[in-house]
Amino acid sequence: MGFDGVELYVDINQTLPQKVKDILTDNGLEIFSMTPSNVDLGSSDRQTRMAALDYYKKLIDYGAEYSYQLLGVDFGF
Repeated sequence: MGFDGVELYVDINQTLPQKVKDILTDNGLEIFSMTPSNVDLGSSDRQTRMAALDYYKKLIDYGAEYSYQLLGVDFGF
């Protein structure tokens, strides 16, 4: 199809990293960017915001492993 990479919109707590990596490698694709699913950094609830912050920290670690260049930020919905 002519694609070099993809943007992933996933819940990293429910996705197996090695499986994703294998699928991408098998198809000659890289992760261009990662956008989190269902994370609310803009919540008025402190606990929700802190959970979102922790989640983004995990995404940064994923970035080191997968070498993606962009991380999408969603401030709530």
